[in-house]
Amino acid sequence: MNLFDDIEREPATSMSNRYSAFVAVNQDGSPGEQDRRDKLESWFRKFPSDWQSDLRGRFRSELHDAHEGAFFELFLHELLTSMGFKVEVHPTLPDSDDRPDFLVCDGSKCFYLEATTTGRRSGPFTLRNTEQEIIEELQELTSSDFNLLIEITGELSQSIRKAPLRSRFNKLLLQGHDPDVVKATVDACGSDAAPSVQYEADGWRIQAWLSPISRIARRCDQMRRIGVNFKDPRWTNSIDPVRNKLKEKGKNYGDPKLPLVIAVQTRDIFYNGRQHDMEVLFGNDGVWSTGHGMGIRGFLSVQKADIWNFPYASGCLYVNPSQSGIALPEALLRLPHGIVIEGKITWFDGVEISQLVSSG
Repeated sequence: MNLFDDIEREPATSMSNRYSAFVAVNQDGSPGEQDRRDKLESWFRKFPSDWQSDLRGRFRSELHDAHEGAFFELFLHELLTSMGFKVEVHPTLPDSDDRPDFLVCDGSKCFYLEATTTGRRSGPFTLRNTEQEIIEELQELTSSDFNLLIEITGELSQSIRKAPLRSRFNKLLLQGHDPDVVKATVDACGSDAAPSVQYEADGWRIQAWLSPISRIARRCDQMRRIGVNFKDPRWTNSIDPVRNKLKEKGKNYGDPKLPLVIAVQTRDIFYNGRQHDMEVLFGNDGVWSTGHGMGIRGFLSVQKADIWNFPYASGCLYVNPSQSGIALPEALLRLPHGIVIEGKITWFDGVEISQLVSSG
């Protein structure tokens, strides 16, 4: 059983970001991509055979969230085994029907580890999954002359039919507007003066204006996938998604009898490592400063642990200062970590997780 297909491949061309990274890596015959696939296959062979089929199915998904969640589990399994831990996948708990991702042991000292991902791959824009689906649908439209400038108002709480929306926006692109005339209008009167359409559903609205591409780009006179830009981007709140995930996961397992560590892979490109970690844990409504996350013994904050960037992954382990009882294995503190000592956090450099994974 392999993660990737045994197929003939060609160097990658542009691919819609509506598909997960697995689709691109599986099809890409560019130099170096086979090394990436070989590395991931070697990790997969170490994953317990009873759970390989489940992991493989999610890893190979075309859906971003399913693939990225499975990749993070595979990455963490490789990290932990490279550190010398014995790892059991999806152990049972004495007082809960839920199963954490791993039981991790070093000799007689064990802990549970639950993995989760958060943050949007779109980076600077806070989009619900339903809105992200629509943006990806629009990015499949083509034009030789225009991109779209969009504005979203309200919140879309559930999926809507894509065909009517796509048809309306495609009609705008195909109405034969002269890009030079539209550009002159926009230069004189602003972007609101460009031809536009809008679509509404349940109090949610998306409006798009034509945005001419440059004359140099138009010289090719070829239909191309349009670019979708935001008129008024809603900047990401980088802290709340991580904080909320920790609170959610901390409630799932009752009293697991062993220390619980939550590992969060933050995909938001504006998440600023330790600075934001401290806000998550000890800021206003912080997980540990308010007592919401007292069941969480450790928080492993991870960035860049995805299929494209894992050789550069980084992270830091935070140990809950208020919990007594069974200690985490000493070997876990090889990671960069922070511990509160006498009311102040003390940092220990440790070994970066990308180095530990690469040594496995």
